[in-house]
Amino acid sequence: MPLEHERSYLPIVQSPLVQPEKDDGEDIEAGRLDSHSPSPKPPGDVENETPQFRRFQQSTNIELFYDLFFVANLTVFTYEHEVNDGESLKQYVGFFCIIWFTWYQVSLYDVRFGMDSVFERVCKAVQFLNYKKVVLPMLLIVGTNFVAAMVYLGLYWTFHLNANGENHTHIVWYVIAILETILATAVSVMYMIYFDWQHEELFGTIRQQIWSFLHFPLHVALVLAVEGASQCITWTAAVRRNNALLKDFNHWNMMLGNFSNPDIPASIFQEAATSLNHTAVELLDRSLSRSSSLLGTSQGIGYYYQTNASAIPTIASGPEDLEAAYNAFAWLLGILFNTVFKIAGFEPPASSTEVNEALEYLQGPLNFDEFPHDYWREQSIDNITKAWTVFQVTFVYFYVTVGCFLVLCTVLAWLNRGRKTKLFMFRLVFTALVGVGIALLATMDATGTVGDFVLSAWLLPTITICLFLGEFMTFLLNVDAELTPEQSLF
Repeated sequence: MPLEHERSYLPIVQSPLVQPEKDDGEDIEAGRLDSHSPSPKPPGDVENETPQFRRFQQSTNIELFYDLFFVANLTVFTYEHEVNDGESLKQYVGFFCIIWFTWYQVSLYDVRFGMDSVFERVCKAVQFLNYKKVVLPMLLIVGTNFVAAMVYLGLYWTFHLNANGENHTHIVWYVIAILETILATAVSVMYMIYFDWQHEELFGTIRQQIWSFLHFPLHVALVLAVEGASQCITWTAAVRRNNALLKDFNHWNMMLGNFSNPDIPASIFQEAATSLNHTAVELLDRSLSRSSSLLGTSQGIGYYYQTNASAIPTIASGPEDLEAAYNAFAWLLGILFNTVFKIAGFEPPASSTEVNEALEYLQGPLNFDEFPHDYWREQSIDNITKAWTVFQVTFVYFYVTVGCFLVLCTVLAWLNRGRKTKLFMFRLVFTALVGVGIALLATMDATGTVGDFVLSAWLLPTITICLFLGEFMTFLLNVDAELTPEQSLF
């Protein structure tokens, strides 16, 4: 049910300034609740003689739609380009830079002057001509945008490859975007770019500009942390499936006497072959149905053929050649372990060598007596570790960006706060240390312990526990008289 004073129409003109003669109900407009506007000052008060802009804690529908447009662009890009290696990570950050700098400059205007009205939609620039101090900043912004537009237009004729088959003119996009943002921030004072934990006290123009621009690394860290969390959830699900796969293989390995007992009945080998064939067909069918690359399809078909033509028959006739049966068993474990991660999307970039190797599987059944035992064991280990080479980048940037996000939150909170109590500083230092600790966990990649960690159940709970500690400490230290539980650092 709409509020009593909520407007159901678009006003002809809407001023961004505080209107003290209006009561609270009339300051409610569609989508924006003016709950933090300064209270009316008595006549003769110095502040009363200075125009004050209204502050809002909610966005308008058009602002939400504008943000949604960029979120949709980023989502589509993420769907088409999963961040699973160094190159895709660089492309992701590069694309985010382009849309963020565009969003940022528009937001600098909207949070200070944007008021939804007919007049605003027809001609936003006219209202600025009534404040003389705004003319120069407006001319600077207009000039910057014009020059940038001309540069972007000129880039249209530069997109062609040089003699070496390369083109790097797209770098100009990032240079111009950064310069635009620096200038837009430099000429802007007394604004906030989003509705956050804010204090009414003035904390300085320079500090505020630094606070504002630091949201670029903050948002980069945030979107990468969210993308990394999504990848980690998928990875964890694949690990759980592979744990079940390993449990199944360990069961049959024990039933078959580790392929070292010639007295194991032939029926046990045949039973094991039937069960493993059922598992292999299920996983390989799913892998082929989801494959969208030449390498994935080639390997899926090759694995499918060799499983039915050589691996399963060799295991079924195990008593005749225990070593060959063990080699087939190890090979099958390796390719199925790798297949589970491929189904989850952790597939390494295709290379001509790997494609050719996959096609060789279609040339005839494998002879598991052709090479020594160590050869097949190494083949199995190689297949098992292929997925880690894809997830390795995700693991590193996920922990680093989560840690950086916490550290940046503390820096922004420090810049935003004027008077700082001991409890407040203790909370910031504690949270920063938690962030640094999370980021340092990424160094496990350089040690031999990372393999056990990423294959355990602690990949995401570790982050969760660290964030909970930071939030719990924030809650306990909210005894600070100026803070309430709703104004948590997170």
